[in-house]
Amino acid sequence: MLFTIDAVTIKDIKSQIAHWCQILRKQHNETQISLARKLNVSHKTIYNLEKGTNFTIDTLLKVLQHFDRLVLINKFLSGQIEQETEKSDINLY
Repeated sequence: MLFTIDAVTIKDIKSQIAHWCQILRKQHNETQISLARKLNVSHKTIYNLEKGTNFTIDTLLKVLQHFDRLVLINKFLSGQIEQETEKSDINLY
């Protein structure tokens, strides 16, 4: 039996992040400019995030925090850490 693994690229993930952030902004009737002002970043920073190019993790986290979605990332990461720790029986302390 042949198994295929869907190849996911960094570009794919950046595109999904960009789309998600744009949806969040539009759901809250924000413009890129108004969101940038609220987050104390440049309009170009929000533009780049929504284009999926040249954005930092800090920018992404600020946007997610602004739209009360930071908890989703935290839950995901906590779950991943727990799974990986259980797999390897590593004591981190």
